Amino acid sequence: MSEVNETLLTFRPELELIISPDITVFAENVIGNVPESFYQDGELVTYIKKVFKVVNMLLAKEGTGGPFRDMILCAILFQDISLNSLPDDMKYLHPIAAATAVRQFGDGINSQMVDALILMIEGHEGPKSPSKPLEPKMGQPGFIIALANQLVNFDFIEVTM
Repeated sequence: MSEVNETLLTFRPELELIISPDITVFAENVIGNVPESFYQDGELVTYIKKVFKVVNMLLAKEGTGGPFRDMILCAILFQDISLNSLPDDMKYLHPIAAATAVRQFGDGINSQMVDALILMIEGHEGPKSPSKPLEPKMGQPGFIIALANQLVNFDFIEVTM
């Protein structure tokens, strides 16, 4: 009997929205190897699912598709994988830790796409990024991710699942 990775089951609906086969395998490899503390945090998992939903809807509205869309969706799934594995005084560095963890799985993906993915992960906190140069600029793919993170964090906006 083979063991089923709980994280893959948790994010199955989101992973099924990634169309490109090579990016799907990449996403499953990353999500399947995240620290246990990531998927055991129900609030964090729900938060990621909400950000994913917002960005997926915005990309659909704009007609964005293909591998570019898939990598944007992957960035959301990966953005907080290291958050709970860091000490409290280092949690602000989680975008950099997540990006470092993700890079090791990018061998089967175009290196420019992996670099773009890393930038999206590192900048997902927007104005709260660990370093000002990591903050995505308007027009960059990471900007929509940072915007969605801010929207989901607003108390007056409710994203239902």
